[in-house]
This record gives sequence, structure tokens and C-alpha cells, in this order.
Amino acid sequence: MNTDKKRTGDMFGGHAKLYAQARPTYQQEMYAYITDLCENTDAVWDCATGTGQAALPLSEIFTKVCATDINEKQISEAESRNNIAYSVASAENTEFADESFDLVTVAQALHWFDYDKFWPEVDRVLKPNGVFVAWGYDWTKIDFDVDFQIEENLFNLLTNYWNPKAKILWGGYKPEKVSFPYELIETPSFTIDLHWSIDQLFQYFLSWSSTQAYIKDNGTRLIDHAKEQVRKVWGHPNETKLIQWPIHMLVGIKK
Repeated sequence: MNTDKKRTGDMFGGHAKLYAQARPTYQQEMYAYITDLCENTDAVWDCATGTGQAALPLSEIFTKVCATDINEKQISEAESRNNIAYSVASAENTEFADESFDLVTVAQALHWFDYDKFWPEVDRVLKPNGVFVAWGYDWTKIDFDVDFQIEENLFNLLTNYWNPKAKILWGGYKPEKVSFPYELIETPSFTIDLHWSIDQLFQYFLSWSSTQAYIKDNGTRLIDHAKEQVRKVWGHPNETKLIQWPIHMLVGIKK
């Protein structure tokens, strides 16, 4: 296996259980929009499925879901369904037959791929008029005081621990940055809206690859300090707040 690819695959394996528990889920309105773009709902490939956050809701719409990830530990934490076939595979090289899928999805992972190899694979496995959809989110939006403390005491201090590829997502997947091969379809705006406690929020921050890389080198003092600073402006310790993540989407159709 390519060393860079192996390193990317290893980034989330060490905390796969935390990833499965702490990452937010996506809203049904987004899946309804994606479904409306598809001519049929026979089969979907959920590429880089992680622990199956997108595969599960897709399984309620599509007859068959093929969900792949390069990391076996992530796959092992995914919830099984009768119509989901999980397998370990890279995004750029699968054993799927030509023109197998009505839809190919990539949730929170497009920035990790080798585009020179990935796009030909997508084009090979998509049916004519098949749909490609990638989406992702970056920074939380809560309120001014909380956002300020998180930025000052966590985001800014993790700068050197972000993989450069992660920055492709920040602010949205720009077609030119990912060599997007299809005509771009304008999409509605979607957000993830969840009410979380401060403990849930910081479990999510712990699931970041950058946080895990920092902890490996320095221990937990950074995130412990950040949590204390946020706690000062959070309100009651048991209070939940509305956490929002704007979703960035990239949609195209194979003509």
C-alpha cells in the first residue's frame, strides 16, 4: 500500500469507537434532496464510509448500499444492516463492476483522496446519469462568546496539527481544488443542528485527527484548558446549546 495512503487510513483507526460515538449525523432533508436527483434507488456506493454515518440513512432509501473504507477499525465500529455490504477498500481502487451505482456519496472525506485515480473510478462505477455527491462540514457555530473561546483556546492552537489535505474542506469543496470532472449543480443550503452539552461538544473535538495528533505528542492539557475556558461562558454545567455546522456540498451528474 502507498505510504501516504496508509498514513491517511491510520488517522482515524486509533479512535474509531470515539469517532462513531461523537460525530454528528446528517439531517433527513439533505438525503431527500439527494434522492430526488437520482433516477433510481437500486444501489449506492458510500465511499470512505467511516463508521457508517451516511450508510445507515442511505440504507433506508436504497435497495443496496455498498460502504467502503480504507480503515478496518472504522468499519468494525459500523452498525450493520441487512442491505449494507461493508468492505475494506481504498477510494481509488474497488472491485465493483462497471456502471453499478445510481449514486456515489462521500461524507466528510473527499479531501483525503488522490483525484487523478478517484474520479476515473467514480466514472467507471456510476451508471449513465448517475449522481455523485460529496459533502462535509468544518467549524461549529454556537454563540459569540463560546465560539470566541473555542477559536482562541483550541482551533488556533491546533494549526500545526492539521493535515494539509483537511484544509481543502475549509470553507467548502471548491471544484478546482478537487479537480471535479462533472458539471457543477447548485445545491440548497443545509446545516446540522444539534443540542449538545459541553461534554458532548468536547467529545466531538476529541474525535478530530488534529486533536488526537496533539494529544499523542503533548497529552490532554490543551483540550482540558480549552474546556475550562469555554465552561466559563457556557452557563449552567448541564445546559445544552444549539450547535450548528453548515454543510458544504459538491454535486454532479455523469452524462
